[in-house]
Amino acid sequence: MAYSTFIHSGIVNPAKPKLAKESQDRVDSVTMDVPLLTRILELSREDIKSDVDLHNLLTSILNQKNKGTLTMQDYDAIVQGSSQKTDELESIRKLAGI
Repeated sequence: MAYSTFIHSGIVNPAKPKLAKESQDRVDSVTMDVPLLTRILELSREDIKSDVDLHNLLTSILNQKNKGTLTMQDYDAIVQGSSQKTDELESIRKLAGI
């Protein structure tokens, strides 16, 4: 059977399974109120000095996102999570002599 027959018959690589709806890429989102957004932006502008620090802040926010809408009550947990990762990285750098 010619390849063109497969194309016209609607068969698209039958050996490749279709992804389940749950495993398809989905948009990841974070919801926060305006006061927290404002404070996170201020923190980013004033205190974040490197891409690693910014990544750690984002990771910390993502770790909190399942709580629902994040508020200023979550700010301390976000900042502490972010600084712990930075401290761990600094410890690793010192141990490695970097």
